This record gives sequence, structure tokens and C-alpha cells, in this order.
Amino acid sequence: MEKIKILVVDDESRMRKLVRDFLVREDYEVLEAGDGEAALDIFYQEKNIALIILDVMMPKMNGWEVCREIRETSKVPIIMLTAKGDEEDELTGFELGVDEYISKPFSPKILVARVGAILRRSGKAPEEGKLLSIGGIVIDQTAHTVTVDGRQIELSFKEFELLTYFMENEGIALSREKILNHVWNYDYFGDARTIDTHVKKLRAKIGEKGDYIKTIWGMGYKFEAEENGSDKVMMKSRKKEFKRKYFGSLTHQLILISICLVTGTLLLCWFINTVFLEPYYVINKQNTLLSGFETIDEASEAGTLDDSSFDVTFDNLCANGNITVMIISSDRTIVRSSVK
Repeated sequence: MEKIKILVVDDESRMRKLVRDFLVREDYEVLEAGDGEAALDIFYQEKNIALIILDVMMPKMNGWEVCREIRETSKVPIIMLTAKGDEEDELTGFELGVDEYISKPFSPKILVARVGAILRRSGKAPEEGKLLSIGGIVIDQTAHTVTVDGRQIELSFKEFELLTYFMENEGIALSREKILNHVWNYDYFGDARTIDTHVKKLRAKIGEKGDYIKTIWGMGYKFEAEENGSDKVMMKSRKKEFKRKYFGSLTHQLILISICLVTGTLLLCWFINTVFLEPYYVINKQNTLLSGFETIDEASEAGTLDDSSFDVTFDNLCANGNITVMIISSDRTIVRSSVK
């Protein structure tokens, strides 16, 4: 849909920028002119200008003269801006067909509200019901509501405006100064850290979607909903749930540590027994049996132990040593043994 065009005419560039920024926020298309002659040129060249905001005191051609010429051919709504607050000037303006008269200094919000009121009366008001939807966050600017994945959340007025401004500028790095100017207005003189406070609260309220608001260190913030953001947010949620379930409590952590310690101890004992103790155990048995065999063999040869007694003594020696098979060479060394 084509945006509504508004012509802003003022010889002060700072004033034009101020008015333009507030109008652009409301989705108007803004044309600018620095003097009366330039204003008329734009007015005749451009089509469908819905409203003119016109300063009085300007070089080349003042606001009264511009208004008078435009009224000869057009009934386009005109709002006059002037530093003069004289009643006679206002009457002059209304006699020329001015629709609204605003004295400087003025509130930009009041100006925007009067622009909207005049456009509604003239039948040129923008359509209602504008929705912003990014990454599961939906803002209904008409109803002033916010939903996250279908769940409505409560935001303060400034939090709502801040989130709207972020989403309208998705992917753009915004300085704190720019955020202050657009959300807290140009006439705000407070601490810029109020932005950080509001961002912190906003992140908390929109939950996992708070990751969309990224901090740009040394500058400000950027709203960026990643591709497949819902899936990534869901994955993060599952990871957090897993950590909370299995690692979240002190009891679970102590149980996990105990299991690890017991398992490690058992593995260490098995390793020591297999690598060090078992070979030592077998060798020690072998040495003991060999020494015993030599003793009974010497006794047998000396005649102090007969053959039957030798067999019984040898069997007892093997049984006590937990040996089932023993093969002995001619030099009485153990060739092979089997340990139960």
C-alpha cells in the first residue's frame, strides 16, 4: 500500500529532521523543503500530497504567501508552524484556509496527533490494525498487544514502544542515542542507562525470544531473529530442561559425583589386580610349592619319607597351594601350573 505523503516546509534543517523522524515512525512518507519557493515546486511536481506542515518565517517566500498560492488550486490540509503566538497571526492563518495552527516550541507527539486527526477528518487516515510479526513475536499496534508463540504478555508502555522500534528496524544496529530519540523523544534528558534497564526487563518478559535482542558492545542493540529461530529456541529450551533435570539440583550433582568415584575406584582396583597382583600371586605360589617339593624330595632321598608318604605330602602341598596340575622338569623347575 502506498504511504501517505506529507510535505514539511521549514528553513531550519534541525526542525525538519525532528518533524520528519516522528512522522516516519508513524509510517508516513515525508518530503522536505527549506523555503517557500522549493515547497511550491515540490507541491506541483509530486502527486497525492495529503498534508503540508508549513513554517511562517522563511526566506524567498514566507508561509502566508505559500498558503495563499496553494489555496488557489488545492484544499490540501495545512498546518502552520511559527514562533509567533500572536492572536492576529492565527486569525490571518485561518482566513487563508489553514487547518491547524501550532506555535513553537511544540511537542512532536502533539503535532503527530494533530496530523492524524486532520487526516481522519479529510478521509485520508492510514488503515488501522497494523501488525508486526517476526520470529514468533506478534505486535498488534492498534490493540496495543504483544503475543509470543501465541501467548499474550504484559508490557509497559515504554517496553511496548521499545520492542516495536526494535522489530521495525530488524537487523539494524541501533545506537543508544537513536533509541532515546525515537522511544523517549528528543526532549528526554535522562541517563541513557535507562535503555539497558528496559531491555533487561523486556528480554525477561519475552523469554527465549529475548535472545533476538543482541547487545552491540560500545554502541547499543540490534534485533535479529535468526533463520529457523523457532527450532533453535526450542533446542535451547530442551537443553536447558535437560540441564535442569539432571544437573540442576545439588542432590543430583552429588549422586553423579558419587557414581563416578565408585566406578573409577572399581576400575582402578581391577587394573591393579590384573596387571600387578595376579602375576605376583602366581609366582609366589610357584616359589612356595617349589621350595616345599625340594624339602619333601630331599627327605624322600634320605630315607626319612617313603613313597606313599611322599605322594600324600605332595598332594597336600598342591591342594594347599590351590594347584590342580603341576609339571616338573628333571631339574625340578616348574614348567607349567594351573591356578584355580
